[in-house]
Amino acid sequence: MIIKEIEIIYVKLPMSIVFETSFGKITYRPALIIKMVDELGNVGHGESSLLDVPISENETSKIGLHVLKGKIIPKIIGKNIKSINHLHSVLGEYFKKYPITSTGIENAYFNIISIRKKKTIKKLFCGTRQNIHIGHSIGIQKNKKDLFCAIQQALDDGFKKIKIKIKPGYDLDIVQSVRKNFPKLSFAVDANEAYSRKDIPLFREMDKIGLFMIEQPFKEEDLKVHAKLQSLIKTPICLDESIINIKTAQNAIKLKSCKIVNIKPARVGGYLNAIKIHNLCQKHNIPCWVGGRLETGVGQIFNLSLASMHNFSLPSEIIPSNEFLKEDIVVTKINFKNGVAKIPKLKDGKIILNEKVINKYLVSRITFIA
Repeated sequence: MIIKEIEIIYVKLPMSIVFETSFGKITYRPALIIKMVDELGNVGHGESSLLDVPISENETSKIGLHVLKGKIIPKIIGKNIKSINHLHSVLGEYFKKYPITSTGIENAYFNIISIRKKKTIKKLFCGTRQNIHIGHSIGIQKNKKDLFCAIQQALDDGFKKIKIKIKPGYDLDIVQSVRKNFPKLSFAVDANEAYSRKDIPLFREMDKIGLFMIEQPFKEEDLKVHAKLQSLIKTPICLDESIINIKTAQNAIKLKSCKIVNIKPARVGGYLNAIKIHNLCQKHNIPCWVGGRLETGVGQIFNLSLASMHNFSLPSEIIPSNEFLKEDIVVTKINFKNGVAKIPKLKDGKIILNEKVINKYLVSRITFIA
């Protein structure tokens, strides 16, 4: 495939909610949308799901834009990229150093491959399911009443897995109160690296509450501390920020740092790498789920397709965009009902953008032509 044209579409989309974690607050959703055109005129789209400020990673929209313009696109524009493995070979250093930025390029390439081969993205990923069970993540709330209302709304909307964010000072008492008010609720907590070894007693207390899982309590590099905690509690630990590539996944499995893995494709450098980690976890009987980054409909199509693979056996966290965005940029809507999302059927494999919405929230458009 010869890449004849690439366009970077930078938008800032207003959110309908304020999403707060231990890292900070997200009030709007920037996105770098990649449009790629091959020598046959086929058009593919992808998304680099970056934020304007660094929260859980070093990449930002500004950095991503700079890297795309000055480094990544000049390496591939006008070139014959023969396969997805060839793309990773050509851009290897950037997939390692700028994984989120590079994922948008990989998305668009996968989209064109699906069009050329007349295969769905799901089939390219060797997925098997059309209906994907979805979980819901609830950010840190102002008070318990707001939290209980958010949980009840999620249940009313049919979500099968509910996860609440925690941070120091907003943890054990909150979790105990949720259990008291929702005695039969299957729920999890997500700490986003906010704790350290000294907090192991806190999580041993939390272990008594009957949680679905405890996600990423310690820093990403603290695999041994995670392993220590996992050896002391029955509640499965799920790793998220720690899983940045196949090597860290191998180390986590070797150390027995977790019993569940959350794979975020953008964090691990794209969907090819995500599939490799999925296969590794499947080999070791560790269930996985796909973690989202509040993507637009573009990124969600890829995430849902990935979640159709066999070992993504737990509800994935691909929150429907209408839950957090005032307006999405895709024409194709994702059908979500009773905690299940259907992978949308794309006519001729094409992801159609809503140009009216894009123009409304556009920051910049930059086109590169071979």
